[in-house]
Amino acid sequence: MLDYAKTHPATFAIFLGFLTFQASLIPIVMTYFLLRKEIIDPLHEIADRMEKISMGELDEEIQVKRKDEIGHLQESLRECV
Repeated sequence: MLDYAKTHPATFAIFLGFLTFQASLIPIVMTYFLLRKEIIDPLHEIADRMEKISMGELDEEIQVKRKDEIGHLQESLRECV
């Protein structure tokens, strides 16, 4: 492989760039899905519930599923209704 890199430096650089891109893409995608599941989706649920409350729909129960800041926000919203 070292001989190939010496004889074809441009092709080898493209190959290394492709490998680096692939290696960095996997953690980026995994981080996105983790953030989406743990932060973005629960905040969307809270925002949707707040919109329903603003329209006068007070009958739906707010479920507190967590014990972190998002759970605290859900609990606060539940107490306000």
